[in-house]
Amino acid sequence: MYRMRILVNGNPIPIFDDYRNGKKWIEARKDSIFSIKIENSSYNRVLAVISVDGLNVINAKHEDPHNSTGYIINSNSSIVVPGWLIDQEKVREFVFTERGTSYAKKIGADQSNIGVIGAAIFPEKPRYHLSTWNSQPTFSYSFSNGYNYSNGAVPITATNFTEKLYRSDVSVGSGEYQNYNTEEVSFNRDKLETTLVIYYENKEKLIEMGILDNNSPQPFLTPTNYCPDV
Repeated sequence: MYRMRILVNGNPIPIFDDYRNGKKWIEARKDSIFSIKIENSSYNRVLAVISVDGLNVINAKHEDPHNSTGYIINSNSSIVVPGWLIDQEKVREFVFTERGTSYAKKIGADQSNIGVIGAAIFPEKPRYHLSTWNSQPTFSYSFSNGYNYSNGAVPITATNFTEKLYRSDVSVGSGEYQNYNTEEVSFNRDKLETTLVIYYENKEKLIEMGILDNNSPQPFLTPTNYCPDV
């Protein structure tokens, strides 16, 4: 019903399952610019609270997602969040970088949750009213603590599901400015429905952890000009 993907050059990168503990991992390559895509295949509009390295991608705070702002996603729709929201018209791109140049360190924030990307999903709560004209019920909706993105989605944050990991050499920094028009709206959130969590590490650590197999077949190894004539 809900899915989170990490996009590089507009394409989703592979997610690796660690079946020992149920975690999902991606390879974080330094200097790679990425976006976060949240898909909502339900019939309800939802609020997606997005967290990177334990920080709300809207206000860079470490806070409870139940009380924090986020992006609204229409039913059977999706949103792509390309970076840290600087104001209602632009973001600073997400980019994998060295730990010493992480966005968390630059702003003096807690760095203990570097290594995780998450989204907390809250469905919209309907308000029920009886019609004065007939016996059939009608519904109205109200919203709070959200940002409405120009494609119909809205921004939010989540951090209470982050987990302290061993020290990694890779983190998420802030890249170039990118236009990203939003508007602040209200959203009447219902109870938390689910959380989506993806951990990231560099290739060497993923191999060390047994997430990646260093002996896996490689599609491109030796560059040649032509195919052998055999």
